[in-house]
Amino acid sequence: MEKLDEAKKSGLNKVSMTKLRSMLKKGVVKFKYEKKDGTIRTAEGTLKKSLIPEIDKDGGAEEDFPKDCFGYYDLGKDDWRMFIRKNFLGIIEDKNKK
Repeated sequence: MEKLDEAKKSGLNKVSMTKLRSMLKKGVVKFKYEKKDGTIRTAEGTLKKSLIPEIDKDGGAEEDFPKDCFGYYDLGKDDWRMFIRKNFLGIIEDKNKK
């Protein structure tokens, strides 16, 4: 719980899942969420097709993930990842604004 409290206090920009999806479709967003094991994950992801390697473009459709999860392409892991929607902590940086 300490890690979660720490992340919440760090001034993250909390946005809706709809807004996050829209931002990711425009480009790269850095954000945080709590993993199932309770640790905090910082991710840099996208849903913009031109930023996703050709081999991975077929994955990531909304229907590919459970309804309570949010899927994104993780640029650090070079693979599709997901997190439980209620565990989303917020945006660190919208890299599309630069």
